Amino acid sequence: MDLNKRWRFTSASVDVVYASHVFEHLTLVTAKLFIQEAYRVIKPNGVIRIVVPDLYKLSKNYIHRYETGEQDASNELLYSLNLHQEGTYSADRNFLEKILNLIQGYPHQHKYMYDSFSLKKIISDAGFIDICESSYAVSSNIPEIKQVEFTKEGVPSVYIEAIKPIN
Repeated sequence: MDLNKRWRFTSASVDVVYASHVFEHLTLVTAKLFIQEAYRVIKPNGVIRIVVPDLYKLSKNYIHRYETGEQDASNELLYSLNLHQEGTYSADRNFLEKILNLIQGYPHQHKYMYDSFSLKKIISDAGFIDICESSYAVSSNIPEIKQVEFTKEGVPSVYIEAIKPIN
């Protein structure tokens, strides 16, 4: 679905909105629209869970690696932040992959990065309550989380959950 537009779900019809490593690919304007639409479609007492790369942890790792003299520290940071262009997509992609890349805005790089504070603020500003930080495959609100997060964490990430209040 096009996240730049109103979602095609009925208001207060969804128990959970889950987005893992999607949010950072949205502009800040679209991210705020996403949160507003999630608030609209989630039932009262429903849950939102957003997972994004952790700008704080990635930056902290970069600083440590830089201060210990690792010459490739900047390359790893840029790769983790998905701000590089070289090698983003294989040169031998098939026609369908190239069309998909074009539709997605090739190269499909990150448009905004978050730490726990900035992500919590956007979620709070939309009206969600009981905002808490979690971790990979752990949720106080989604019993089935291990059905979605069942391998291992890739890049260090922020896991934020919140509840839509019962007005």
